[in-house]
Amino acid sequence: MLFFVVFAIISIDQLAKYLVSIYARGGFFIIPQILSLEIHKNPGIAFGLALPESAIIISITITLSSLVWYRYKKRKVENFGLGNIGFGLIIGGAMSNLIDRLRFGYIIDFINLRPWSVFNIADVAIVVGVILLAWNVLFRRSHAKQEI
Repeated sequence: MLFFVVFAIISIDQLAKYLVSIYARGGFFIIPQILSLEIHKNPGIAFGLALPESAIIISITITLSSLVWYRYKKRKVENFGLGNIGFGLIIGGAMSNLIDRLRFGYIIDFINLRPWSVFNIADVAIVVGVILLAWNVLFRRSHAKQEI
């Protein structure tokens, strides 16, 4: 199931970026003054924070994704759960943004929800994945045999 979630997030995010780049070049509002779709080229990292070298960002992405994968593989999972979905969302989001970084040298962001920074579906997947993992750790049954 993990690979399905990873593949789904990469596919949905890359397809959305492609469609927005074709059909929303100039941008347009979905909800006036609140939500718009517009292409932004983000050379930095999360929330528009900048780092000087793309190679540094690529290295950080690969390292963090590898650590998430390592933790996933070390878990003792007896059944499908929120933790598995969370890991898939984080890895899929990171990989989709890494694809952009390797192809273009920047990440394509296109969801502008004011007052926040512009973001993309991969960013949403990463945030939701972290929330699911936190939920799983904080509220799992005490008799569960899984580790996070």
